[in-house]
Amino acid sequence: MLALEAERVLGRHPTQSRLSKRFRQDKGLTYGIRTSIKIANLGTDSWINIESSYPMTQGEKFADLVRDEVSKLIEVGITEEELLQAKQTIFQERQLALGQDQIILAQLPNQTYRGHTYHDWIKRNNDFAAVTLDQVNAAIRKHLASAIWIEVLADRAGSKD
Repeated sequence: MLALEAERVLGRHPTQSRLSKRFRQDKGLTYGIRTSIKIANLGTDSWINIESSYPMTQGEKFADLVRDEVSKLIEVGITEEELLQAKQTIFQERQLALGQDQIILAQLPNQTYRGHTYHDWIKRNNDFAAVTLDQVNAAIRKHLASAIWIEVLADRAGSKD
């Protein structure tokens, strides 16, 4: 849950996230950059994915800027305003999901397998609402600082390095 809020701030929104502002608005390096997150339901394998289009031969610069932005996130954390925006976005997405039959039907097998009901959904909403800035920033420092990062850059194909 804490990771979801941090990932939203880092890069989920294509125009308002930290990565988007840095790459698209400040540096003019990309048409779009986004993150996604997978949190393990079973087991411990979770990840954050960062993907973008960028000009050929700019991959190293792109990777350096991503590392720098992630380092800043770990060092400084997020702001109260960013946390509030992340919470609002998460609640809007969750509310929209409940209004779509196909999403509800797609969730039922996994929820049934895990023994969850929509009462758990309500509890999770309450848990999201209760998250504090200190909790999110502590989770960022704990999990992102110790994460194993793997880079895949498309413009490295055929390079001699």
